[in-house]
Amino acid sequence: MTRKMLRGTVAVASLALLALAACGSSHGSSNPNKQLTIGFAIPVLANPYWKANADFATKMGQQLGVKVIVADAQEKEDAQLKNVQDLIAQGVDGIIFGPITTEIGPALLKACQNAHIMCAAAARKPGVEPSASTGGYYAGYVIGDDYGDGVVGAQLLAGAGCKRVVTMSGLQGNSVADDRLNGFISKAHELGVQILGNPQRPVDGGTFKTLEVTAPAGSIFMAEEPAACQWYFSSLGLLIDLVVTALAPVLPDQVAAAHFGDSMVLFLSGKDPRRGDQPFLYVMPHAGGWGGFEGGDGEDGLINNVNGGFKDYPVEVFEVKYPALIRSYGFRPDTGGAGRFRGGCGLYRVFEVEPAAYLYLWFERSKTPGWGLFGGESAVGPDVSVNPGREDERHMLKVNAHPLAPGSVVDMRTGGGGGFGNPHERDPERVREDVRDGFVSLGGAARDYGVVLDPDTLDVVELRR
Repeated sequence: MTRKMLRGTVAVASLALLALAACGSSHGSSNPNKQLTIGFAIPVLANPYWKANADFATKMGQQLGVKVIVADAQEKEDAQLKNVQDLIAQGVDGIIFGPITTEIGPALLKACQNAHIMCAAAARKPGVEPSASTGGYYAGYVIGDDYGDGVVGAQLLAGAGCKRVVTMSGLQGNSVADDRLNGFISKAHELGVQILGNPQRPVDGGTFKTLEVTAPAGSIFMAEEPAACQWYFSSLGLLIDLVVTALAPVLPDQVAAAHFGDSMVLFLSGKDPRRGDQPFLYVMPHAGGWGGFEGGDGEDGLINNVNGGFKDYPVEVFEVKYPALIRSYGFRPDTGGAGRFRGGCGLYRVFEVEPAAYLYLWFERSKTPGWGLFGGESAVGPDVSVNPGREDERHMLKVNAHPLAPGSVVDMRTGGGGGFGNPHERDPERVREDVRDGFVSLGGAARDYGVVLDPDTLDVVELRR
């Protein structure tokens, strides 16, 4: 039997089941000569599976003398419930529904039950079994062997020599996808096929233990001498933001603008005169701003992606451990990209180093700072200056063993996150709060958001939009 015939069989079996139930039930038409009309509420007609079911059911309905009305929900649960209600309003004698998810099944059944309409489920389990509680209006459900389909899939892959797979299932909460995945996993384990990951398993260290990744020699992901390389995250952080941005057009409500995107690591080394010139080494990544997203501003001063285990040294702890003072530490105003939801601000941290020492820096994303989405502005990138305001002032982002004279000052500034949406659509009250909290300056409020504030009261005095 072909796959198309199998698809059609599900619909026709449901049709026959429902027609028999309606004819033999007191809930059916009181006129024995009246043609039965049955509604078929399918998840989505654009899916070849459901298209085949709908076409076959319509054709077989004609042979059985039953009129079939097909209603397409376009994979929307609320639309499917409305379709069932509309079919009831049209006076159908019964309804077949293929639940988009198992969770919507009881609501579809309840609608039929309240209207005293016979119903049956097709292809997907509705989450309810026929019982006295369904009032005799639920004829049952007809489904294929989805677990068996998963078993066959594993057998075919193993027979083709496949040793490692990543599984992908359909819509979550769908009994068809769940049963097929369970059948596949069970048989794959039996046949020795390694499953590197599946949607129902949380990601942990074991997920990647058997995974082998190859990259072209000489590329950024497999550098060769004499290419300079030190930190793996520089390219990874950029790649994460690029992937999210690529998905933005189709997932606008689930993505964020780019974050500051780098660990922004600073080293200080030398000898500590407080401890008999004992060597010291300070190594610390630094937090920055994250991108705004639909419904919220980006985080201010948060450590970069995948580095959540890092902890920020309190100023007092740092000054006890190392021969240096932190003269100032805080948020950099106006560094988050302007937007309807603004990007988070970067940080500044000013060190005064007591003895002679050496400075090492690795700061990325200066040319590609956190960019905005959907009209949001880009953030301000990082900057590190040595001895700002002095004759020997120098700005740098990468350096190894740069000598610092006693009493040198290092002014470190991390980047912000990109903005999300048009800045002129931001609520002026939120702009006022940003100025009050120090995230946006008075000048930035007027320049980037068109909100002019009184410098003394912070009242909104003009909107330039």
